[in-house]
Amino acid sequence: MKTTGTALLMLWCLASATAMAGEAENDWRYRFSGGTAVEHFTNDYGTWGGLDLSLYLRGSKSTTYFVNTSLWERNDGLGAIGSIGAWLDIAEPLYTYTALSMGSESVHNPLFRFDHEFNFKLGQARRFVATAGVTIVRYHDDHYDLMPFPGLTVYLDNWVLGYRLQINISNPGEVISLSHRGWVEFGREGHHVTTLTGLFGKAAYLDVDPAGRSEVSNQSFYAALRHTNWIGDSWGLYGEVNFLTLSDQYQKVGGILGAFIEWGQVTSAMRRQSWQR
Repeated sequence: MKTTGTALLMLWCLASATAMAGEAENDWRYRFSGGTAVEHFTNDYGTWGGLDLSLYLRGSKSTTYFVNTSLWERNDGLGAIGSIGAWLDIAEPLYTYTALSMGSESVHNPLFRFDHEFNFKLGQARRFVATAGVTIVRYHDDHYDLMPFPGLTVYLDNWVLGYRLQINISNPGEVISLSHRGWVEFGREGHHVTTLTGLFGKAAYLDVDPAGRSEVSNQSFYAALRHTNWIGDSWGLYGEVNFLTLSDQYQKVGGILGAFIEWGQVTSAMRRQSWQR
């Protein structure tokens, strides 16, 4: 069952790192979002339901802190994951993303996970962002993953194009697998944003049991379409449909529906030059 945990955690990790990746153009100081999710799996894994809650605090227009909790009712019972993290603008060409997460005991959750990214703004207009990052995941058994990744994001007015190469080193055994992730985003915060994300590659690990050790490798494909729409000046709705297939394991179809509210204002003294656009 570690395959299920690895695949879902990889997707969750990538989504978490980019969910707020960029400085907003409006001036909210606080943002709270809450959503519900339903996921249906084949091969007797059942239907899962979840609740996700996040609070964001902007210290400046280029510094954002967050706390997040996700609750899931799965085939092995109720599970939870909590996270804290921040996007920090360190210097003119550099900003970082850092997060630490811990999960309740479950084959689907990490014992802990650490994420860190260095993002470098390139070009005269700062429309190119090169990323070098790493994710470390420790599970509730003897498995752990080390996932370094390079990436590139391009900002073109209302369009954002991105790519990352995810290198997964699964231990024990140092089993290496690769995944490719790309996304296209259209819109502008404060109005509407639509994002299409795709991921394909392998999820591989060393299966350890009393009978011996054997390498397990599964092809994976993931696609998601997400839309966020501001209904008023300070609140809105978001929704997503997604699909995941893991060869020889299962297929998953899921949906997310949520809402968010923004309040407070970043004052003039807090404002700094935008690096996103």
